[in-house]
Amino acid sequence: MEGAGAAAPTPAAMPSVQAQPDPQEWFRDAFDLSERETEVALLIAQGRSKSYIAEALCLSENTVRTHAKNVYTKLDVHSKQELIDLLQNRE
Repeated sequence: MEGAGAAAPTPAAMPSVQAQPDPQEWFRDAFDLSERETEVALLIAQGRSKSYIAEALCLSENTVRTHAKNVYTKLDVHSKQELIDLLQNRE
């Protein structure tokens, strides 16, 4: 069998591909969001209601509202649609 004893290429030998960071990392890094603010932002961008988000993340709806308000301020957006557009149009 040819190649049976061959070692797999090392990461250094493989070409470097710059993958775009996932949305969660991009939000956190680009806008200095906390982990929880990032989770709330992504769920809002998916169209989830604040009550759904509260239940899914084991938070009160008031806490979700506070995180959403902080996200909108940090991202300088004023609506759910602007948040969705920002996520979809990221470079």
